[in-house]
Amino acid sequence: FYVAGDLVFGGEDSLNVWRRLMELKAKLIRGTSDIALASLNVASLTGKDPARIALLEHTRKSLGEIIVKNIGRLPDEHRGPLVDGSEFLMVHGSPKDPMTEITVDMDDSEVIALLDDDPADIVLCGSSHVPFQRDVEGVRLIGLGSVGQAPEGRFAHYTVLTSTLSGTIVEQASVEY
Repeated sequence: FYVAGDLVFGGEDSLNVWRRLMELKAKLIRGTSDIALASLNVASLTGKDPARIALLEHTRKSLGEIIVKNIGRLPDEHRGPLVDGSEFLMVHGSPKDPMTEITVDMDDSEVIALLDDDPADIVLCGSSHVPFQRDVEGVRLIGLGSVGQAPEGRFAHYTVLTSTLSGTIVEQASVEY
């Protein structure tokens, strides 16, 4: 299991989500909400959305200080080999900047700038929360979608990559909850 960031903030049961990810030995990277959870100073957020601040404080309290620090220390990317000799890169946003997302509606030149000459053959992106697949200059881009914040509402997206000697098969689906 691989999770491209935005792991626990905003959910109803953050601690059990974290425990389940640890139980699965999931490969995790941090997303924008993970960085916020681990690093924002609540006192500096005066004038911001009080409900979001309360949710931030509640999530921190339910996880505890050690888990919050561990989330803040997660890497910004995960890279690995595939059976056919190609390589994948999982980022929250893009290879150039883990917090700048690649979206389905970007033109090729915008995407190429965010790929930043990274050598990966497949780039998995989580930040846009919209599942998509496209090829740009020999790089296969896969928007993974979102489990907890899908744009269409109460759907959990998931992507399954099957690596074979002849290439990688990508299946994308969602389940309603």
